[in-house]
Amino acid sequence: MDQLPSNSHLRSSCVKLYLCSNPADSVVERRALRQVVFPKLGQHCRHTLGVDVRVIDPYESSHPSQWPDENTRKALIKECRESSTGPFLLALIGHDYGRPSLPALVEVSHFHMLLQQMQQAGLSTRELERVYHRDENTSPPSYCLRTACGPQEDNQIDDLMKVFETAVSLCVHKQHLTEEEALAFNRSVVDGDLRFALDNCSHNDVIRRCLVYVHKVVNPKVGQETRRSGSKLHKVEASYPPPTTARSSSGERDLLSDLIDNFLRSLVDSCQLVAFTTTTECDPRYGYTPARRRGYAEVLCLQVHSDLMGLIDSFVTNSVKMGSCYLSDALAREGVEQMEQCANLSRFYDVVRPEAEEIRAYVQQSDSQCPLVLTGGPCAGKTVLLAHCAQQMKAWLPDADPAVITFFTHLPHPSSVVRLLSSLCYQIIRIYDHSPSAEDFFLDAGHHQGATELRDNESSLTPTRNSALNLKTVLRSIKKPDISLHEVTQCLCFLLSLLPSSKQPLVLILDGVDQMGHNFAVELIESLPSPLLPRVKVVLSISSNHTRIIQEAVC
Repeated sequence: MDQLPSNSHLRSSCVKLYLCSNPADSVVERRALRQVVFPKLGQHCRHTLGVDVRVIDPYESSHPSQWPDENTRKALIKECRESSTGPFLLALIGHDYGRPSLPALVEVSHFHMLLQQMQQAGLSTRELERVYHRDENTSPPSYCLRTACGPQEDNQIDDLMKVFETAVSLCVHKQHLTEEEALAFNRSVVDGDLRFALDNCSHNDVIRRCLVYVHKVVNPKVGQETRRSGSKLHKVEASYPPPTTARSSSGERDLLSDLIDNFLRSLVDSCQLVAFTTTTECDPRYGYTPARRRGYAEVLCLQVHSDLMGLIDSFVTNSVKMGSCYLSDALAREGVEQMEQCANLSRFYDVVRPEAEEIRAYVQQSDSQCPLVLTGGPCAGKTVLLAHCAQQMKAWLPDADPAVITFFTHLPHPSSVVRLLSSLCYQIIRIYDHSPSAEDFFLDAGHHQGATELRDNESSLTPTRNSALNLKTVLRSIKKPDISLHEVTQCLCFLLSLLPSSKQPLVLILDGVDQMGHNFAVELIESLPSPLLPRVKVVLSISSNHTRIIQEAVC
């Protein structure tokens, strides 16, 4: 049985992917992924698995001045690794290694050594000292690259890098730095990001959560790129003998070869890193043409979509099979967010509205069996009013202990009616499971467990006060990624008929359901039982210009 990553990866309902690449060598590929793969992947994950997909491309902007620095990129990678549900890294390695960037940190001793070698060689150190500042809070104390060089300084970066590389070469020549130490100062952004993301990772983080695509181009021509249409990506398998370290004509290590053939290859062998490689042989007369590059981008999109779908589906499915609390945590967090939003919004209620008295009268009536619909134009104060009323329910029903569940569309929308109803079902079970009356009910029901057969079909949801196991069936059902609208509607009706009581009535407050689309609102309203039981109250807010939805709600 596969091992799951640590629980921190299961606390989120979002797949957060860091797109690692050389910005100058991946423009076409990244654009194709954004336009073709990521929208379809996000739709599948939201509708089928109940998780969102967020892709972080640090080079999405066309202006280099807006690209994040090394420290920011590391923070983004760390966030994705720690909080993503499933995969967190998607890396594209092309035939261009990319230019090195100024390191974010240089230890004090090394920085002083670089300055000394530059001074002895008659080079100015003014610019280097200007862009770095000493920080004693780092461990060990280091010189840190200042936050982003301004756009007016972009033309100076290349010159500064040349000066820096010269200083490093002088230190290596005089044996003040080893070759390995010097390499750390000359890595490109894609090399540095990959090593930060994959170095010291657990086995499960590498095998289950990272995808790497390597594209080698033979006979490329400057300014022309792409891949032969119809060729396939080949998965890199473990146990191949690692090639010898390639070196440039000057005797220095070829950093791109080192990255691919040594660093990534070692992870394929030791941690079963999922990596694919392909080689495009170009005609020397034409080089890597735009047509070839578009062909490669098309094949890449198909492969990435298939691989990500497989990883995410497997991760969520295994989480459910192994008793993970992944979806429970997601639904619980949604409930907490709604409660916090309700408390925050209620503070803005400072003008007494007559509609509040109407809502109060509605929840106090025992014979009302229809939802109450609050209407009004945009920005009329419906949301703040409902938040205020939700906070007043216990005062309005002093002889009872009402269970109040709110939903505000100001928070991220659920992906479907099924996900919203699943969340409502979960909140209902959670609230009644923690109440004294529910504990008494569960205790009493336990004496009758032997009289009721548990079956995973519609008959198992028959309302009866003799089976606590039915509630377990509901809980298991709403956590299924593929639960249907019919199933979740049945679960909701079962809970509304079983748990609310005169001593603990249920009040559902659903704000702005029309904002999620006409079909969404109609499906939601049709999913509510009609007529409502006296111990169940439902308050909806709908904009006054959605008359058809209002008719659905009041009929």
